[in-house]
Amino acid sequence: MTDPKALPLVANLADMPWEDSGSDGKYGCHDKIVADHVRQERLDMAVTKLAPGKASCPYHFHHVGEELFVVLEGRAALRIGGETRHVGPQDVVSCPPGPAGAHQFFNDGDADFVYLAISINDPTEICEYPDSKKLMAHHRAHGATDFRHIGRLADAVPYMDGETT
Repeated sequence: MTDPKALPLVANLADMPWEDSGSDGKYGCHDKIVADHVRQERLDMAVTKLAPGKASCPYHFHHVGEELFVVLEGRAALRIGGETRHVGPQDVVSCPPGPAGAHQFFNDGDADFVYLAISINDPTEICEYPDSKKLMAHHRAHGATDFRHIGRLADAVPYMDGETT
């Protein structure tokens, strides 16, 4: 990982490559990870392009971070806080921590849907996935993921489970 202090203060989006964030059936998007190209430590930012018929990610919410999305091009269905509505250019979407900020974009149009995603670059995060009843916890330090675990909420065990005396 590049030392953030070695990155420039100014960069142009046209010079940043689109990265495939992975596709899995109905999911998949391409990102320009802006924070990887400019000197930025506490904010994360990406430009995301979602092709027609694709969802951005599973429906989820964060327990720690908050996200802000700004629609640049196209239209898409936004599932947020248990409701669905359509968003388009210049719409701004705020996703606070907790169930009220649960979100997912689905491009149900016939053109690319492009948006700016801004979030806090906190090293520790817990995400909850209401549809699949999963929980993901991760912690990263110095650019590497030191801990990541995804499991089912139903698989919780008592605090002292497996401990010896």
